Amino acid sequence: MANHGTPLPIGHFAKLAGVTTANLPREMEDPQLVLDLAKNGDAVEIILANALTRANLDEALAKLGKVAKKVLNILRFVQAIPLPARAEKFVPKKQYTKNNPDVQFGYIDPDFINDFGDIVEAPTAEVTLRQYTLERQSRFDLAMEEVAGEGFVTETIPGMLYSMLEKQPKGPTSNEGPLLTSGYANLFKMVNKEGVARLVSVDWCAVSDGWYVYSRPLTHSYQWRVGRRLFSRDSRLPSAV
Repeated sequence: MANHGTPLPIGHFAKLAGVTTANLPREMEDPQLVLDLAKNGDAVEIILANALTRANLDEALAKLGKVAKKVLNILRFVQAIPLPARAEKFVPKKQYTKNNPDVQFGYIDPDFINDFGDIVEAPTAEVTLRQYTLERQSRFDLAMEEVAGEGFVTETIPGMLYSMLEKQPKGPTSNEGPLLTSGYANLFKMVNKEGVARLVSVDWCAVSDGWYVYSRPLTHSYQWRVGRRLFSRDSRLPSAV
């Protein structure tokens, strides 16, 4: 790196490193981070070089954060998924049960039934969902913030998930579909009967040979790993006036 002037006073380089790490968009646990930042090395080098000649780091950190956010996308959009219209009302507790002959469930979390079981969904028109793949380890709520930032509606409903399960009722032995059947999680944001947003995860369990459905707090601290799938609606949020 070229010499850009008087270096920072003793101790400020450590501060730069620490504060920069803390101000990146999320945790620095992903080893791919360094490789991706290297692709934008020129911009990062200029910012850091300028920062090394300043005692005040705020401006440099702000610029570095902008570069990092461009590089560190959490999700990759994969495809749009059309779902058929539903002519009748849908009551989740009647379909999300191990006694369902049409979809092979291995376990239904009691919290899921408590959150969504008694909701009565009106008949729905055809709808399209968006499928994403996690490119980086991340909390679910942070990943969905990225979807919302693109202007898409993040919430889905149990009936939409069930329409997807109907097409893959026996997991890996069904026709291939958008839901992972490898044991990896498929993740959805849904609003429960009390109006609280929840994280709904669905995965195929080979041991019990069935779909496992869970409901968790939206801000659950678990770091979902690369390759897991997330789903949102393919409709845009209303524009702000």
